[in-house]
Amino acid sequence: MPNRYNSDIMKNAPGRLQKSQYYQPTKLYPSYQKIKPFLPFLLALVISIFLAGCRESESTMPVTPTAMPNNSQNLSVEPENTPMSEPIPTSTSVPIDPTATPMATEQPNYGIFWSTGFESGNLNDYFETHGEFIRQSTLASYAVVNDPVFNGRHAAALTIDTQSLASGRAAAAYLFYYNNPGAGWYSAWIFIPEDTQPLSWWNIWQWKSTYNANSDQSVPMWVLDLTSIPNRDDLQMKLVYRPDSNALKRAYASPSATINKGEWVHISTYYQKSMDSDGVVAVWLNGEEVYRVENVQTTETDNTLYWSINHYSETILPHPSSIYIDDVIISSERIEPSYRLP
Repeated sequence: MPNRYNSDIMKNAPGRLQKSQYYQPTKLYPSYQKIKPFLPFLLALVISIFLAGCRESESTMPVTPTAMPNNSQNLSVEPENTPMSEPIPTSTSVPIDPTATPMATEQPNYGIFWSTGFESGNLNDYFETHGEFIRQSTLASYAVVNDPVFNGRHAAALTIDTQSLASGRAAAAYLFYYNNPGAGWYSAWIFIPEDTQPLSWWNIWQWKSTYNANSDQSVPMWVLDLTSIPNRDDLQMKLVYRPDSNALKRAYASPSATINKGEWVHISTYYQKSMDSDGVVAVWLNGEEVYRVENVQTTETDNTLYWSINHYSETILPHPSSIYIDDVIISSERIEPSYRLP
């Protein structure tokens, strides 16, 4: 293929003008010959005037911001561990107070369908739904107190005095709840003062049932019982089936199921109703499972179920003796000890 820039071809190409036809320096117009020496100076003057005009127009021209495209739908979320650039401080920035209370974060629901923290200053959360306070003996009472308190401003106190009881008699202060699910979680925080000393059995938590729908004839199906441990300050928590019957009674004791006095402890229990032998009872103490029994009877023949937190004993010191309760919850999921009622 011929080179299109070949000089011989281009020289004789049709329509190409020969240099000698029009490029005759000696035939230029006379006026051009006169001003030719001044052309460089004129050209420099024109260029300087043009540049000065450009600079002036740039300084007076308004700047129009360019709109950024809206690509929010295409933005990706950065991983949580991606370091963020530090903000540039300005004169209006407010310093962060390290002692300020952090904003509350949303807590899980746990399927809570009934609860009370006694924040109303009374027992209306029990009385206005399906619960009540019951006492056994005139030496039993309740109160809503502001010390000690686990969460919020109030807690409930249950008080009994066993000093003047006849032999074989017991004093009890119960907080009963009756509208219980077929299967669910029951939890509460309990505080036992350091000077508390049970000298016999001590029922603090129970599920009762009846065979004829008469609550006056209900029987304790499963109970949490606290007893003293020789030469120790803490208490043993036992899970007991039918403590009212010598023939049916069964007691479970775990070395890990111990409660310290003088501090709030969290008890969470699972209870599945059964008139036959497919019920379940599980007990968690401070977030750890300490008991689980399955394939057991948990209700009597009419399948009723009453749950109560109690201060119930024949002999306990001091006289009188009190325990404290806070954040009582019934739910479909196990409540973690980290949860607080609002």
